[in-house]
Amino acid sequence: MANEFKVRKGLIVQGSGSTILDILGSQGELFSVTDSLSGSLFSVNDISGIPIMEVFSDNIIKMGTFNQEAIIVSGSRTGMGIATPQAELHISGANNDSLFRIQSPSVASIMFISGSGNVGIGTLTPTNTLNVNGTTFLQGGQTTVRGSGATSATTALRVENSAATALLTMLNDGTSAFNTNHLYVSSSGNVGIGLTSPLARLHISGANALRMQNTGFDTFEWFFNAGTGIGFRNVTDGTTPFFVGGTDDIGIGTTNTSARLHVSGASNSNLLRVGSPAQANILFITGSGNIGVGTTTPGVTLDVVGQIRASSTMFNSTTQTNTIQLSSATNLQFLSASVETARYDNTGWGFFNTAPTARVHISGADSANLFRISSPSVTNALFVTGSGNVGIGTNLPSADLHISGANADALLRVGSPTNANILFVTGSGRVGIGISTPSALFEVNDKIIAEAAGNVGIQTLPSDWIHLSSDPAASKYLNIDAAQTSNSPPITAASVAKNGYGIVANENYLAEPDYWMEIKLGGTIVLIPCYLPG
Repeated sequence: MANEFKVRKGLIVQGSGSTILDILGSQGELFSVTDSLSGSLFSVNDISGIPIMEVFSDNIIKMGTFNQEAIIVSGSRTGMGIATPQAELHISGANNDSLFRIQSPSVASIMFISGSGNVGIGTLTPTNTLNVNGTTFLQGGQTTVRGSGATSATTALRVENSAATALLTMLNDGTSAFNTNHLYVSSSGNVGIGLTSPLARLHISGANALRMQNTGFDTFEWFFNAGTGIGFRNVTDGTTPFFVGGTDDIGIGTTNTSARLHVSGASNSNLLRVGSPAQANILFITGSGNIGVGTTTPGVTLDVVGQIRASSTMFNSTTQTNTIQLSSATNLQFLSASVETARYDNTGWGFFNTAPTARVHISGADSANLFRISSPSVTNALFVTGSGNVGIGTNLPSADLHISGANADALLRVGSPTNANILFVTGSGRVGIGISTPSALFEVNDKIIAEAAGNVGIQTLPSDWIHLSSDPAASKYLNIDAAQTSNSPPITAASVAKNGYGIVANENYLAEPDYWMEIKLGGTIVLIPCYLPG
């Protein structure tokens, strides 16, 4: 071509003066080189001859629209939008400028910096100083998030969910708490809240330090108070269902604990229940103070459904007015107004300050009523007075043994395994020896019978004062006539009886003594030798 100029092996331009090379276009100068070594040494111009790239002798390179250079290279520093860059790369622009952007064919928003000072990673519209859209990984060194230091409460760190709802917020109030570590993670992995030397995985210090609350259907919040304790609070009524105090006490229904386990509630509430699959009601305590063992409806202070076993137990009131004491020394002791009323030990029962010397030992004054046994049908089955009288069927015994009862009663019976009826007394006044059904006032085994009329029979019912028979079913050998006259014989022999008995009306013998016994009218009984007639 006629207007072309080609250089195949190199081009050397040599000259003198201010301009060494000057390339002109149809509209003006496009490129020029000077040798003045001061001012502009090299420039590239637009079609109007205005430099869009210029190299100066003071090590400054300007690129872009004249007097609005987009890039300034000053020494080792590069400025964009600024004539005097103050850093290796210095970018400056208006608040609404898009200052910096890095992208690739697959990611259009690798990094973006706006003129308002917001930096976006993964986003072209950062709304905060640093806006990261994607996963963030920080490794090595120290990461510090510092608030503005304003006097009013400002947010130092805030973590939100996709709905821009705050999940984690750390505040910097800029005043008293400005130099206090709100959250601290030690090199050992312990987290401290309110302190810089956490001694556990989570160590919280400060008044009302921790609180978690759900405003949905849950009505409880979890609170922590250093020096006081940690627990759950009912946000509806302010009660505390569970609390662990600073002294390791556990409170249920109270924060003012005074024991290792302190349960508090209303008088109509059920405070404690212990159960198992095998026994649902092992222990039950009501707010009214009743304790149930084996029952959920205790009606008294201690209501036990089942057996009680104890090696040493004491039951007493505040004033010891009524007391029961069980111990290894006395086994069982009953007190009233601090005075022993009864005790049981290995010997037996002792009553009224009495150490027992028998299975049952009762002691008292002569005027005291010591013992009484009664039933709905018998008021005084057995009654003992302090004077030593014993009453059976009466509480006014007038003798050492006083038995009282109705005519039809069997009042007294003495027996043994070999003889069940040694002695038997009926309420009608009959006494039997060897028999339980005496037919007369006094009867000995059907052998001696006494009637109320005064008759006495031996082996027969008496028809006279003394009535003897060897066989009550056969003839009788001896009769004692209750109606004899002064001169009649008091004893006569039956007609079928054998000789051998004699009776005289005076002290003389019979003319024909053939009797073995003589009874005088004066009551003397004389045994004399007798001879049979002939």
